[in-house]
Amino acid sequence: MEALQATYLKRSWQVSHTLPPHEKLYIRPHERLRLGTAGLPAPEGHLQVDLEPVELERLRATEPRSPLCRYFSADPLRLQQELETCFSDARFGPASLATRAGTGAGALVGLLLPHGAFCNSGFVAAHGYQLLADSLTGPLDLAVLIGNNHAAWNRVALCDQDWATPLGVLEVDHRALKQLLCAVPGVPVQRQVHATEHSIENQLPFLQHLQLSGETRLRILPVGVGAVALSEAQQLANQLAALVRSVEHGHQVVVIGTTDFSHEGPSYGGRCMSVPEITRLTKEKDKPLLEAVRAMDVEKLLSLAQARSCTMCGAGAAAVLLLTCQALGASQCRQLRYLVNTEVTPCDSTTGFAAFALEKKERRDAGRPARSCFLI
Repeated sequence: MEALQATYLKRSWQVSHTLPPHEKLYIRPHERLRLGTAGLPAPEGHLQVDLEPVELERLRATEPRSPLCRYFSADPLRLQQELETCFSDARFGPASLATRAGTGAGALVGLLLPHGAFCNSGFVAAHGYQLLADSLTGPLDLAVLIGNNHAAWNRVALCDQDWATPLGVLEVDHRALKQLLCAVPGVPVQRQVHATEHSIENQLPFLQHLQLSGETRLRILPVGVGAVALSEAQQLANQLAALVRSVEHGHQVVVIGTTDFSHEGPSYGGRCMSVPEITRLTKEKDKPLLEAVRAMDVEKLLSLAQARSCTMCGAGAAAVLLLTCQALGASQCRQLRYLVNTEVTPCDSTTGFAAFALEKKERRDAGRPARSCFLI
């Protein structure tokens, strides 16, 4: 049996001791279901669903996480237009429609991207995703998403729930999640931390925009990071790097790190200033932070972030991303684009947005193709 469209199947009969009865299973388009009679027969008028163990694990989460849509349109057609504008804009964006060149140059190790509104931050993020599109040699299999915990409920929190956007549903990779849980004891899986968090969500439409029709379905591993010490960031980064290395030959992995920089003005508890003044102040405060990221100096970055005057919101996520890239061989960090939102949409409050590419020299063993692996 194959699902023709996304739907819910109310399961009224126990199919496995790992799943309680009377729960609804979320069935995605083209999901293949096998009907069987394992054990007792189903009651009259009910279907008994016999699924493979991996499918049962994946369907355990009853409903995908509901999208917030705070920084992009909730309408699929308008959202697609917003994404196309982010890429095609010649002044702030990369002036491209993100068509994949398929060069697979091999130098890209990672990108650090913003998570603000698509009407200004989206232009900056598009520079990173365009570079990814140019570097890919095939469809993405897994995206490890290192976001910021703005509410700081937990320093690090994972999510086992599928994520919905207006463009569709992205499933969590439960195998990768289990591997990380075993490697980093004590890290909680807490859906409520991610339910109100936008930093990871804001990356998903860009990833979906890069996927081509008929490709292998992209899965995600959401990792929320709050205020972490250097030792904690290093431990998590080491395990994320090990996770990436463990991916089978021929698969492509994307790890996305995201942060915004200084926040100034009345919207963030600051004083009222003219647009030129607040733009200048934001750039002055961002300068040492940007320098620390370009130098891949995580210790300095975390030290700057602890200062009372610093309003960078994702220093922990940026630290984990930088350390992960270093563990995977990145030797330089290139700033792709930086702007303050008042340069795009003048207003009384500002946020600094930047996109960075972490790169290394191409290394390929003679006679054997390199595994495609990118960190964003």
